[in-house]
Amino acid sequence: MKAKPRRPRVAIAQVEPVYLDAKASLSKTLQMIQQAKQQNAELVAFGETWLLGAECQGPAVGDLHPPRC
Repeated sequence: MKAKPRRPRVAIAQVEPVYLDAKASLSKTLQMIQQAKQQNAELVAFGETWLLGAECQGPAVGDLHPPRC
C-alpha cells in the first residue's frame, strides 16, 4: 500500500500592505510570516503586488484602456 503524501500547512495573508512604502511592507511581511509560523504554517502566500504596495488596476476583460498605476 502506497503512503499518502504529506500535505504542507499553508497560510494565506489577506491583509493590506503599507501602500507605496516597501520597507514598512517588508516589516509587516516578516510579522505575518512569524505569526503564520507560530500557527505551524510552512508556506505563506501573499498577493502579487504585496511587497511594493502598489495600487495598480489592470485592464478587465474587454477593456481597451491600459493599466493605471
